[in-house]
Amino acid sequence: MKGASFILHALGLGMLSQIPPKLQMPILYESTTTTSSTSNTELAFNDNNEEDTGGSIHTNVSAEKDAQVSKKWKVRCPFDFTDTRSATTWRNDNIDGDHIIPIVGIDRISRHPGLWSMGLVGLGQACLNPSMAHRAWLSMPIVVAAIGGWHTDSRYRRGLGGNLNPQLDQQTSNVPFAAALFQQNGNVVENFKTIYSECKGINLGLAVSAASMIVLRKGKGRFTYTNLSSK
Repeated sequence: MKGASFILHALGLGMLSQIPPKLQMPILYESTTTTSSTSNTELAFNDNNEEDTGGSIHTNVSAEKDAQVSKKWKVRCPFDFTDTRSATTWRNDNIDGDHIIPIVGIDRISRHPGLWSMGLVGLGQACLNPSMAHRAWLSMPIVVAAIGGWHTDSRYRRGLGGNLNPQLDQQTSNVPFAAALFQQNGNVVENFKTIYSECKGINLGLAVSAASMIVLRKGKGRFTYTNLSSK
């Protein structure tokens, strides 16, 4: 069950990690190039190796640029707010029906990533718990995500509390990855390649690492049901 729990945790936390802005290294070692200009003047001399002061002085001015490359550390914001993968264009209620709306990032996976990430993490926890009552309780968020997402979409289609553009309704889905499998452009491989290329790498890496730690720590440093029953 730990394998299934890891997959569910990684999916849930991975979806959750794509909602905030893209993370980037706060310190960058970059190269900067500086240029300097020099001017050279050549004077004409006569046969006696003296400077010609007549009207035929030949002066040649040339500008040469010397490029110097220097490397230094640069401190920057840990969040990349300029990254286009953080856009959520489908949420705009005032979109022209004839306008082609780009779908990027987490919107390709689900219209309700927050609900589904909570549900998948809960289901992953249910796989680690030996109690049937706890498993049932931890499985409820996935039911809430399915029903709640469907209910929200149904209201938005009728113009109640918001608006779901028909074009976006055809290209996105409530259930994660359903649009990539059945709706978008019909090419499943290309759809998943696009999703992978638009993932925020550091965010996803931290999410998968957290999922690994949660699964590996199960039963470490605390009492288990087996220990309690043996006493």
